[in-house]
Amino acid sequence: MNEQIYEELKRIAKAGATTTYSDIAPLVGLDMGNPAHRDEIARVLGEISTFEHRAGRPLLSVVVIQRDKNIPGQGFF
Repeated sequence: MNEQIYEELKRIAKAGATTTYSDIAPLVGLDMGNPAHRDEIARVLGEISTFEHRAGRPLLSVVVIQRDKNIPGQGFF
């Protein structure tokens, strides 16, 4: 699991805020303009969601939203 993104999502959730895919992707050298990078951020967020679910916690990745739609991406659902 990517600890850098995981810690950032925890920080954002504790603040009661949201972030965007474009804002968190650069933390791990990803660019949302690149389709392969979009797949990778989806994989990372999915891994975090699975980890949280197994621990009996809400899906932390819900704090990551699409800037233009103000909701998580299709992969979340």
